[in-house]
Amino acid sequence: MKKNVHNLLTAAAFGLLVSLSPIVRASGHQPDPATLQPTKASFRIGMYRVKNSLTMNLLIEKRLGDQLVVMLLDERGRELHRESLGRRQQKYARLLNFAETVDGTYTVVVRNGAEEITRQIRLSTQTLYEMPKRLLIAKD
Repeated sequence: MKKNVHNLLTAAAFGLLVSLSPIVRASGHQPDPATLQPTKASFRIGMYRVKNSLTMNLLIEKRLGDQLVVMLLDERGRELHRESLGRRQQKYARLLNFAETVDGTYTVVVRNGAEEITRQIRLSTQTLYEMPKRLLIAKD
């Protein structure tokens, strides 16, 4: 009995959806086809900080046949590093070492002409310095 009720409700719901679809089309409120199927990016990037260091691990995965350009920019937009990935290369990994750079905001830009992904890196190190020796004298 429960199975029959379940089947009946499923069939009724399906019938309702099928019968309403011409009404939606006739009213002119059709959804945009571009929003129904999200476009898949031709490449993906991941960035991970190496624990207890000033190093970032940059990973890129792309489709065969596409070319990519990877750039590292400083705060002023000056190019510090540029590298091109060829059509036959599908995966890419690079360690970005910030040990000898000054504090600031750096930008990683990955582009293929039509698409661009940017990630910002904020480098802020705390400088440790030795305090001068002090002598505490108490007077009565």
